[in-house]
Amino acid sequence: AAGDVYVIAHGSSDPSILDEADHYHTYLSNGDDGYALVLGTESDNVVIDVIGQNIYDADYSDPGSGWEVAGVANATKDHTLVRKPDVHAGNAGMWTASAGTNEFDGEWIVLEMNYWDDLGNHTMD
Repeated sequence: AAGDVYVIAHGSSDPSILDEADHYHTYLSNGDDGYALVLGTESDNVVIDVIGQNIYDADYSDPGSGWEVAGVANATKDHTLVRKPDVHAGNAGMWTASAGTNEFDGEWIVLEMNYWDDLGNHTMD
C-alpha cells in the first residue's frame, strides 16, 4: 500500500522482526542475493524496487560476499540498510544509482547489523 514498508525476514528471526514481516522464508539472502519487488504477474510486471543487481543488466554475476553501498564494502552482508528520508519511491530496478558510491550520492544509510529502530517504518522529509 502507499506509504507502507515491506519487510522480508528469515523464519527464525527475533519475534519483534517477525511481527513486522510481510514475507518470510528459510533461505533468506546471505548478503549476495538480489531482491526485486514487483507489481503484477511473472510475465507482466512493473519493477518497483531492487536490492543487489540492476534488474536490466544481462550479467547477474555473484558479487562475492555482498554489494557495496554508500562506499561500504559488502554492505548488504551483516549490515542494516535504511533508506534516506528524502527517498520517496523505489529505484525501479536501477540498483547502482540507488547504492551510490559514498554516503552522499546514494539512497541508503548503512548501519551495523541488528539495528532495528526503523523496522516497519520509513521516516520521510
